[in-house]
Amino acid sequence: MTTRPSSYLFQPSSLDNIEQIENYRSGGFHPVSIGDRLSRGRYRVLHKLGFGGFSTVWLARDQHSPNGFHACLVSPFAGPDLAQISYTHRLRGALARKFARQVTQAIGYLHDRGVSPGDLNTSNVLIQLAHVDSWSDEDVYEQLGFPVTDKPANLSNIEYKWSTEKVLLVDFGQSFMLQTPPPRNEVGFTMSYSPEVYFERKMSVWSDIWALGCAIFEIRAGRQLFESFLVHILGKLPEPWWSSWDKRHVYFDEDGKPKK
Repeated sequence: MTTRPSSYLFQPSSLDNIEQIENYRSGGFHPVSIGDRLSRGRYRVLHKLGFGGFSTVWLARDQHSPNGFHACLVSPFAGPDLAQISYTHRLRGALARKFARQVTQAIGYLHDRGVSPGDLNTSNVLIQLAHVDSWSDEDVYEQLGFPVTDKPANLSNIEYKWSTEKVLLVDFGQSFMLQTPPPRNEVGFTMSYSPEVYFERKMSVWSDIWALGCAIFEIRAGRQLFESFLVHILGKLPEPWWSSWDKRHVYFDEDGKPKK
């Protein structure tokens, strides 16, 4: 993984899946190429798995023994994420409940240690894979396709036989200690954030519980709970949130009914 860029540029939503070349600069992302060797030659880069606001993620093969030190954050190879699976394959009830229980246990483990993941959603829950340590380079390319310069690997193409019934909670780029939540100006927005996060920019253990509920619904139902229907599902927001929403009149009347 690489470090997060220090500044932001506006990017239309249509370009969400395209990296910004401006991020590759001093203090930003490190330009990694297929075949690069990292940590004094220990890791050989095989494929690009994805990118985000905090890092780029690469699949690398360990060339050496586990001894020694390196500057990389190394994690198990896993995927696809539950968002990809939920939208394409409705999870059977028993498996959905198993995944929901594991995510709940992971959140409980973090909270017991005073940590919040800060960005809990089904895109950050990965299905663990079995026996991938035995894959040859050819197996990697058979499952992920050959690397190209304009598109990250599609983990949803991995054959089901490699999947396990265990998941990983990942992406702690926005995590924080519960006793020291982030300043309001550092709180972003996602569809699974609770009302107090949207209106008060306040992160807490309760915002994690809200996000967990959204994730469990999506795991079981195969779709997002709210999307753009938060008011339709929950009804008119309580004060002072309703009055503080400057653009409410564009979409709803004062009774909270959607405008046609």
